[in-house]
Amino acid sequence: MTSHHKHLNKLAALALGALLTSSAWAGEITIEADFSEFDQASGKHLLEGNVVAKQDGMVLSADKIELTSEEGVVTLVLAKGSPTTLTTDEGMRGQAKQITYNALSKFATFEFDALVEQGARSIAGEKIDADLTSDFLRAEGKNEKRVKLSFPVAE
Repeated sequence: MTSHHKHLNKLAALALGALLTSSAWAGEITIEADFSEFDQASGKHLLEGNVVAKQDGMVLSADKIELTSEEGVVTLVLAKGSPTTLTTDEGMRGQAKQITYNALSKFATFEFDALVEQGARSIAGEKIDADLTSDFLRAEGKNEKRVKLSFPVAE
């Protein structure tokens, strides 16, 4: 793996980590949606219709977000849309038709036309997995759609 690939992988993993770790989402989160339903017995909270979640310079937009919690703490976030987007004030933008984040394992998956961009760097694939505890990032293609990396090079 070239140093450019390592840098891009680390950049994407760190950006995802900053966005999705439970400490990043600590404090107040503002969520707006057309519909909200909470089932306390199952710990499931469903939000649908132009869902926008904002917290400290981060914005998650989706058609639908399902939160799963245990003992009042969110453990799993499943966001779906065409596309679902995640942006930061630092210029990171990720999108996919589905974003899943497991707060217990610190593992995020962008699926179905996944793309993560920051500045002139980007990585795209059918699926992007990020283990946020080890800065590990894996992208997969499917059928005719291959993984695509883009980054500037020194002149």
